[in-house]
Amino acid sequence: MIKKDKNLIAFIKTNPQAEIIMRRFESASRMRQWINEKKQAMSNELELVVKKEIRGKRAALSMDTDTNKKADEEEKASLEKKLETLKNNVEELTQKAPKVHENAKEALALCNSGHLYSIHTTREPSKALILGVEIACRLLGHKPITGSTYPGDTDGWFNSGNTHLFPSPTKAEKFVKDMQEYKIKDDFDLTRIGEILKDAEFTLEKAKSCNVVMGGVHEWAEALVCDN
Repeated sequence: MIKKDKNLIAFIKTNPQAEIIMRRFESASRMRQWINEKKQAMSNELELVVKKEIRGKRAALSMDTDTNKKADEEEKASLEKKLETLKNNVEELTQKAPKVHENAKEALALCNSGHLYSIHTTREPSKALILGVEIACRLLGHKPITGSTYPGDTDGWFNSGNTHLFPSPTKAEKFVKDMQEYKIKDDFDLTRIGEILKDAEFTLEKAKSCNVVMGGVHEWAEALVCDN
């Protein structure tokens, strides 16, 4: 949560957009907390895995200490170097994450239910639009709906988006709010989302050009991949 400085709060409340500003502050605070928790968990997991590997190698090599003493030392050095490299990778991603999340936050702030309504009324979605809707559905826990009549929607993700995410103004507003407040499922398929981000049909430029919301979804997905 943001620090409740009374003077700052009083000043913000004088702004006509006070409620929106406060909601975005709260959302940003939750986002930072989520990043820190992910970073710490990742760092701890990497260290445990490598230390376990080191212990296992040492146990195997100790069966013949005279012959394998030098190999033991070399293996230990190699694994410790590996651990250091992994820690450096975590640190690099940690430094990159704030900028990625800032981009995502800015992109999401531009989204509104009107943009989503234009998606709902699309009869022939582009490949970028279908892929963007697939990401949104996966992150929010919606399954594809087969039997889609939309051209190119062979897996039914766009059909699912039109059913769950933006078939009405109420659901569209909820979708935008969920995006802005980072309400995602913990069991999303990170590998598939990474594949979509590498697809030449879903570059940031193509995502933005097909719909403002898809630009936000692209930035959102980039931030999640960076965290994980």
